[in-house]
Amino acid sequence: MHLLLMEKLMAKCRYITSKTELEVVTSVEGTVYRVISETDRQLLHEVDAVLGVCSCSSGMTGRCCKHQIAVYKWFNESLPNVPPVTDAARYAAARLALGDEAPSAQFYASMTATDMPAATHLVSVWGSVLLQTYYTRILQIVTEQ
Repeated sequence: MHLLLMEKLMAKCRYITSKTELEVVTSVEGTVYRVISETDRQLLHEVDAVLGVCSCSSGMTGRCCKHQIAVYKWFNESLPNVPPVTDAARYAAARLALGDEAPSAQFYASMTATDMPAATHLVSVWGSVLLQTYYTRILQIVTEQ
């Protein structure tokens, strides 16, 4: 279910075609991203990645919005409102990217363990790379339609 929500939000933010359409504002309080509005190109919505809020109507209610997903997509910023991805989704991403060469589904179960040893940090990085590959492919499929 979360994967479907992520796909829907990624499709909604496809009007942002490059990183340059987002403005990064860094201050003592943290980093805020200004994301151009789809309906009014003069309007910028502010996304606070730490708090997981956006100044748009959806983001102000605490929902994950397309502006937050744009920040996630273009800056690989981890936001509290971005839908979680399950072990099964990680495995599906690996199968999509690597085919039969993907490690077994059990390999991805360790990525959500809270007591993950430091030596398996690379496994987490590997999972993130696979996930990014998966979302990039999904985005390509959606934009081709």
